[in-house]
Amino acid sequence: MTKSSERKVMIAVDGSEYSTNAIEWFKNQDFQEGDEIILVHVRPSRVMPSVRFPQTDQKDSWTLREEQEVLHSKTILEEATRTFSDSTKVSQTILVGDPREELELLIKKLSPTVVIMGSTGKTGLKRMIGSVTDYIIHHSACPVLVYRKPQPHA
Repeated sequence: MTKSSERKVMIAVDGSEYSTNAIEWFKNQDFQEGDEIILVHVRPSRVMPSVRFPQTDQKDSWTLREEQEVLHSKTILEEATRTFSDSTKVSQTILVGDPREELELLIKKLSPTVVIMGSTGKTGLKRMIGSVTDYIIHHSACPVLVYRKPQPHA
């Protein structure tokens, strides 16, 4: 086991209750002083149509939409960062593209000790169709901890 000062903990955040629950679980159960926290948010890429618009209004609305998405990503990361104390080393990364591919590449690049992700708890076909968490579990170069909030028994 590595010393706590050597742990790099990557946490994927998307602003959902699932990623928030994963952060809270980590802070309460596994966080160690000296951990380096890497918060990552991946937003989907948008392709601007190659059609030339006679009016600049279309481009302006495209630019405005892009700025709103960047601001939304920054807000998600800021909210996640605020959950840690000021003495905790936290870095933020915004990626653009397919979340599965972008996270896999960043994991290879940064070599974190562990990746922490939230789970919606989907099963069967719903889980198989596009689950970022499921993809990372099977393609990550490091351990992946998936937190699923326990459901109350009926």
